[in-house]
Amino acid sequence: MTKEAANPKRPPGRPRQAIKASERVEIRCYATQKEAWHQAAKKAGFKTLAAWLKSLADEHAQAE
Repeated sequence: MTKEAANPKRPPGRPRQAIKASERVEIRCYATQKEAWHQAAKKAGFKTLAAWLKSLADEHAQAE
């Protein structure tokens, strides 16, 4: 596809989602922790570390 053939009305990039998360949470960790978390997320079948962490947080928040 050439630049001329691209749709000028649609910007390139990820499609917009109907429901967007509006808040951010940032945490600090060691590189070794981050790698271990990535591996655990992959092993659990999650595509991203963020998805895995959100899943864990939601699970524990609903358990209370």
